[in-house]
Amino acid sequence: MCGRFSQSKPASAYARFLAIPGETGDRTGRFNVAPSLPVAVVTRRGPWPNGTPTNRMDWCTWGLVPHWVHDPQTLKTRPINARIETVADKPMFRDAWRRGQRGLVPTDGFYEWRTEHGGRQPWFIRRRDGTPLLLAALWDTWGPDHSLSCTLLVGPPNERVARLHARMPIIIPRDALDVWLDAHTPADTLAAFAAPFPSVELEAYRVSTWVNRADNEGAQCIAPLSSPP
Repeated sequence: MCGRFSQSKPASAYARFLAIPGETGDRTGRFNVAPSLPVAVVTRRGPWPNGTPTNRMDWCTWGLVPHWVHDPQTLKTRPINARIETVADKPMFRDAWRRGQRGLVPTDGFYEWRTEHGGRQPWFIRRRDGTPLLLAALWDTWGPDHSLSCTLLVGPPNERVARLHARMPIIIPRDALDVWLDAHTPADTLAAFAAPFPSVELEAYRVSTWVNRADNEGAQCIAPLSSPP
């Protein structure tokens, strides 16, 4: 699963990296993004700005509320993750999946925890080249205000992440952005994205238990333990 990640830059920085035009409604980034918080997500929705679906940077709540829910307060859970193997069939996700409501959450990297020396030791996983990871998401809107929410898609881990957890986020390559966001992409093409992202392109290292508390913030969240404070 993926229960915490870093999205420390302004949305405009990720938008420039992905060549996405338009306003981003910048907010202060966070190194310790937890469920229920607002996250920047790339969607393809229309009509905007020219009457056709266009890649855009949106803000949404992390934790999916399906469009058919009458009252979000009645939901027992607002899923932060959806398994790629069953997303097309689960009632919570299948409408959004069939409608092609796929998104991308740009991140600096994500956290996983492993029991070490009797405690929960956090690790940070990121790209070796330092560029953003694009986490596959599914989005939906709810209510008269069309409130936007999302969940992250997860699948089998690669060899590196398997040492830390039995699942990992689905990571979309930068050059496959448009294929992933296109609502008309065939199912067999989408199935290829379920394969684990190559281990060789990622690095993982221990970070301070400071990140274990969701309220804690700052660059120390992603600093390697060997680095000075």
